[in-house]
Amino acid sequence: MDAKRRELEELEKKRKELLKEIKAQEQQHYRTLIEFFGDDFPRNENKRPISLKQFKEEYMLVKKKQYGNFKTPNDERRLETYEKMLGVLRSAADNIDYSQGFPKLPNLPEFTKWVEKFKTKN
Repeated sequence: MDAKRRELEELEKKRKELLKEIKAQEQQHYRTLIEFFGDDFPRNENKRPISLKQFKEEYMLVKKKQYGNFKTPNDERRLETYEKMLGVLRSAADNIDYSQGFPKLPNLPEFTKWVEKFKTKN
């Protein structure tokens, strides 16, 4: 009976040590995030950096692209739209023909119609 009790106490002690290590690693990760992103790190209403728990619940890190460092679950549609727009622009840029000494876009009417969607003035 005493052997099992000692074993349980040792396991409990190991569990507590592991939890302390995990907490220390998370705090180091949190400090690294704050240092890396600086003023871009999300802040609460008191202008202090949000907690690591809140950060994990509301944000996830993505590969840095031209649209920012953070994304929330609500940004999925916007990110997909950016990716589509970037794809159209890249394909248009890839199709530019310079063989005659000047740039020529073979699908210029289609590209012009697509660009007109973003027009802000009449």
